[in-house]
Amino acid sequence: MEFFEWVWRIWITYWPSLLEGAGVTLLIALVGTVVGSIIGLLIGIFKTMPIDSKDHIMRRWGFKTVNFVLASYVEVFRSTPMMVQAMVIFYGY
Repeated sequence: MEFFEWVWRIWITYWPSLLEGAGVTLLIALVGTVVGSIIGLLIGIFKTMPIDSKDHIMRRWGFKTVNFVLASYVEVFRSTPMMVQAMVIFYGY
């Protein structure tokens, strides 16, 4: 059996499952894009908020702590490949 015959036979047999999988993949990509955009927008807004030197010391400390956590979050997700992130999320490590 030739390669293309084999591929065609698989396509004819499993096309409903393949189309369903493509739909699920597109849904996951769309939801991930929307959620990522919202998270990025919120982080960007928070990181551009000015720190007033007249604020209470605890407020400034809290603001700098949250800013550090958000900067760390951004750097971790920016510096790791998407496939590594997907495997970590999938396998739970």
